[in-house]
Amino acid sequence: DIEGYEDRVIPGFMDIIKRDRPIIQIELHPDNLALINELLLNEGYSAYVPLGKGFGKLNTEGKIKSDILYIHDSRYEQVKKYTRRQIQTE
Repeated sequence: DIEGYEDRVIPGFMDIIKRDRPIIQIELHPDNLALINELLLNEGYSAYVPLGKGFGKLNTEGKIKSDILYIHDSRYEQVKKYTRRQIQTE
């Protein structure tokens, strides 16, 4: 748990993130949301939040009250296959 230091920690892991494309579950401090979201979206990730019995696309206009799940687009089908939850892409 990095408690608000996401803006310092995540950029330091970008080489690993680019190479391995891990699934990232993270609770972001509101001040860091825009930066981290931009970094990961620019690397081919999509952002999801828990939504009922599945996950929905992240809407950054409202307050985020849960963890964010970042899934690299190249791993979407793999995640969809092994999870029993719906993942909404729109």
